[in-house]
Amino acid sequence: LGVTSVVSVLFKNMGDCLIGALAWFVFGWAFAYGDSLGMDPDSPTTSTQWFIGNSGYFMQNLNPCRYPEWFYQWTFAATTATIISGAVAGRTKLTAYLAYTLWVVAFVYPTIVHWT
Repeated sequence: LGVTSVVSVLFKNMGDCLIGALAWFVFGWAFAYGDSLGMDPDSPTTSTQWFIGNSGYFMQNLNPCRYPEWFYQWTFAATTATIISGAVAGRTKLTAYLAYTLWVVAFVYPTIVHWT
């Protein structure tokens, strides 16, 4: 592994942490742990957004006692992005990689968490 590759991987991991934290703060927590509208698909009041949460954006109205849980779950969301970074190391441009990180942390991971 060359020095350039090591620096690239370290920079991408920092990007995962920073972009991941911002994405988790804005969208991720709300999609994963926010209240759902119409969880029952057979309900007449079913919303088209029933598969994700839709409250708690920007940690709005989050009890301060849940801040450690927010941080703990953010680490898993960011780790999801870093795991895949090993598979694409040296194969993607930085902008594409950071866009992927935003997508995974803000939507893919929270959706799966909300379902479980």
